Amino acid sequence: MRFGRLAVDSRSLTPGSLPIAIGSRDGTARFQAGLASNRGRIGDQGKNVPLLSVPTVCRQLAFDGSISLLKIDIEGSEEDLLSGDISWLRRVDEIIIEFHPTIVAYDRLVGLLVETGFAYTRPSADGLAMDYFRKITP
Repeated sequence: MRFGRLAVDSRSLTPGSLPIAIGSRDGTARFQAGLASNRGRIGDQGKNVPLLSVPTVCRQLAFDGSISLLKIDIEGSEEDLLSGDISWLRRVDEIIIEFHPTIVAYDRLVGLLVETGFAYTRPSADGLAMDYFRKITP
């Protein structure tokens, strides 16, 4: 059994994280570091970094398997990641995602993932404030 782990940390460009941004397309993005380590995000200012799609990252890493668990915590860029071609989601079994409802169309994105074949579990008031999606298998 082969296990793989790819950590793309949008909060900082530190050793151990890849200095890239993840999005719906390939190109260039500006990474704005925040005052706190978890406040960095893509914006109008900051350091230019490569912007890569999930299929491109998988291709560059020669990864062609399934993704058991995908954690998405990209500080408001969820809408961009889930726009365009999302066929790569077929490879994903489970998703934990931190949406930013004041920045993205929360209900639309939840609906998109449900329409793509995922069961949805809302965050619990007493637990971690992240949304959970599990692929529905026929």
